[in-house]
Amino acid sequence: MSLLYTACQQAATVPDAKATPTAVNPQTRLHLQAHELELAGIRLGSTTPRPMEEVLRVNGRVKLPPSQHAQLSSPIGGTLHALYVQEGQYVGKGAVLAHIQSMEFIQMQEDYLSVQQQRLLAGQELERQQMLAEASATAGKTLQQAQTEYDRLGVRYEALRTRLQVLGIQPERLRADNLLPYLPLFAPQAGVVQQLQGKIGAYIQPEVPLMQLMGRSQLQIDLQIFPQYIPRVRSGQQVRIYFPGQTQVVWQGQLGTLDAAITEQAPYLLAHIQVPAHQTALAGGMLVYADVVLQTHAMLPTLPDAAFIDVGDSTYLYAADSLADGVYLQRLAVERGAASQGYTALMDTIPLHKRTRFVVSGARMLMDMNSSQEE
Repeated sequence: MSLLYTACQQAATVPDAKATPTAVNPQTRLHLQAHELELAGIRLGSTTPRPMEEVLRVNGRVKLPPSQHAQLSSPIGGTLHALYVQEGQYVGKGAVLAHIQSMEFIQMQEDYLSVQQQRLLAGQELERQQMLAEASATAGKTLQQAQTEYDRLGVRYEALRTRLQVLGIQPERLRADNLLPYLPLFAPQAGVVQQLQGKIGAYIQPEVPLMQLMGRSQLQIDLQIFPQYIPRVRSGQQVRIYFPGQTQVVWQGQLGTLDAAITEQAPYLLAHIQVPAHQTALAGGMLVYADVVLQTHAMLPTLPDAAFIDVGDSTYLYAADSLADGVYLQRLAVERGAASQGYTALMDTIPLHKRTRFVVSGARMLMDMNSSQEE
């Protein structure tokens, strides 16, 4: 470091070996020997043409739509006789999750079969009364009573039949000698079991949640797009999804729809991405960040990110000119372009006129040295 600071003191008195198109502030230049560069870990390199992308990095959250969040409870009170799942287990739609022992359920089956038989007999009696009425062998009041009784039992029959169907039971399969002893609880959709409640033998109150099923399909990622970027964001743009603190791409997709307005609660628009069902690395509620590809350039001159130094609203890099007694390093103000995979493009190449080599590692140290010299 002492050698480098000595070089700083010499920089203002040594002339440049090459003509430059504009006047140079001596305080922005350093003169270093080859061994000083090596000692300070400063490396030189050239620009490399690369296809570059302009990306917008935004925060987001994986969202599970309400249709994929099912809460399971027993429709009638009873004792939890058996439980066939555990938390974290994935189950398919229609799978039997538990059995509830309930006298109400048994009574419901008995009532259904009883009313079914009564309705059958009432139908036969109605037909008989209709035949007698046609032959003028019965009073109209008797026929009317038969019709009323048949209709009453029909309403009762349909009500019990519907209640059994709501419980997931097929009434047509019920027989007097084969009543179901337990009420099965079926999975209304495929999903992962969560928040499992209740113990075997415990009484289950009707409509009290027993467990939740979280589906894996129709996941959606909501990205926060702040107002200044809204004009450049549109449906169909490529998006790369990452987990916080990681650089490996988790999944790549396309931007879907954007909300129409900014709400008072959040000063940004939400952009939505649909996640395919086979993508299992993502789950509802996860926090993620994303790179939205705004524009792709064919080829641009680039340097490693470490070559650029940001000071306030300005960006600088160091150009290198070789001399017989070392290297001149001149600080130049430049404009950053697109950045991708550790490289940044140069948008304005006018300050780089006839420059071929640049500091690609150790630029921050040189900037600190310049700052000390200027003080």
